[in-house]
Amino acid sequence: MSKDRICFCLHVNLTGLLHLNTSNFILMEMAAALSSITHAPLNGIFLIAKITGGYVLMVSLMITFAIS
Repeated sequence: MSKDRICFCLHVNLTGLLHLNTSNFILMEMAAALSSITHAPLNGIFLIAKITGGYVLMVSLMITFAIS
């Protein structure tokens, strides 16, 4: 599943219309896997916030956890 999202990100970047950060997609995949395995979504949110050094991805992480 993560290969599909990374490939999507790379294809969008190749069009030149948008620039998507591939590391954000990788962090989302990691956080979704962590929250679904441990059944603790807040743990994943705070772990990714600590890794990235901020709360920029907070809303997208909440959406990802709700889906997973």
